[in-house]
Amino acid sequence: MKAQEEIQNVESSIEASDASSHNLANQMKLLLAEKASLGQVLHDEKTRIDACLADLERAGESIESFENFCSVLANARGISQALQQPSESATGQPRLSSAVE
Repeated sequence: MKAQEEIQNVESSIEASDASSHNLANQMKLLLAEKASLGQVLHDEKTRIDACLADLERAGESIESFENFCSVLANARGISQALQQPSESATGQPRLSSAVE
């Protein structure tokens, strides 16, 4: 009778161990699925951040181009104003314009 009880205890222990192994395997599958999902989220976010950085770079280039345009425009205005001034001062001496200097 004692041997029968020990056999039942061992069988119960094996069944409990099998159930625990099955639960651990299911948890591992869930964790792997979650890891894959998080990996995809990270990949998507990296792609979005890379696109934002590219947009910022293009915006910086646009700002630099606009600043260059403004500089050229300011120089052109200065030259235009210098050309519209009389070529001689009141003393009869040639006037040096700032655009020519």
